[in-house]
Amino acid sequence: MAGTLVPMLYDFTNVTAQSVRDLTESAVTGADTLVAEAVAADPPTFVSVLGGLERAAALVGDASGRGAFMARVHPEREVRTAGSEAEERLTKWVTDLVFRRDLYEAVRRYAATEEAGKLPGERRRLLDHTLRDFRRAGHELDADARERLQDLRRRLVELEVAFGRNLDEWNDGIEVSADDLAGLPDDYIARLERRDGRYFVSLAYPDYFPFMRQAHARDLRRALQHKFWNKAAAENRPLLEEAVRLRAEIAALLGFATWADFAMEVKMAGGPSRVDAFYDSVVPGLTTLAERQVATLTALAHEEFGGGEVEPWDTVYLDNLQRKRD
Repeated sequence: MAGTLVPMLYDFTNVTAQSVRDLTESAVTGADTLVAEAVAADPPTFVSVLGGLERAAALVGDASGRGAFMARVHPEREVRTAGSEAEERLTKWVTDLVFRRDLYEAVRRYAATEEAGKLPGERRRLLDHTLRDFRRAGHELDADARERLQDLRRRLVELEVAFGRNLDEWNDGIEVSADDLAGLPDDYIARLERRDGRYFVSLAYPDYFPFMRQAHARDLRRALQHKFWNKAAAENRPLLEEAVRLRAEIAALLGFATWADFAMEVKMAGGPSRVDAFYDSVVPGLTTLAERQVATLTALAHEEFGGGEVEPWDTVYLDNLQRKRD
């Protein structure tokens, strides 16, 4: 149809480390231009200010999906590294955006206009949420507190990216014999890596989940689950501990009792107390259902293992058996 915009498909098969870097650079440059235009808008309007910010966010969002996402999925380490670097840069760009004083003042100027006072529906909501995000970035604090808050948020981004990278790059698993793979289909076994006549079951999802569902070897399910639940534990524990400290300081700077109070302000629940109340309302019923399920799985465990407790590494396996039977 004439005048209709048709979105272009993106060819992920030709992604390289350089294309990720180029895409990221182009997105940041374009977004910076749009933000500069929003700041300079005179007179400020919804289209020139908030519309410009939305277009900038779209550029960065597309770059994240096409470039930074490669850190999670690309088979080549060089491209994954470029994706991880892109993720950190784009996330920091988004984080830094709400700390810009000139942008905050531009939005405030627009909010004071007659047009802004008459905004309907979702346009009004967008303005309100934008002002809320600036408040949460500390624009009502003094200059020193704002600078400290920005430093904390930037460091938190670095920790989050490093934490995810450590998980993504963690390469571990268990080596097993052909007999140890009893219960697994031939096509699964055929694609496993071979190591000196044995099979390597990695922690990657296509290896891990079928093994936990179907492998008869209970001790090996336990070993694999232990490794899966402890991926990059030594590397990520100090990052997590630092992140928790930073989150607590961020919340305190902004006048919140806890990080949960700060985080939940923008969620539908609105605060931790409502989340607690929701959990309190559903836990009794879920507990009854869980006890019924455990009883069923325990009966299956007695048939399969000859007794004993149902352990965490048994639940998916037994659930799979139950599904096949029932």
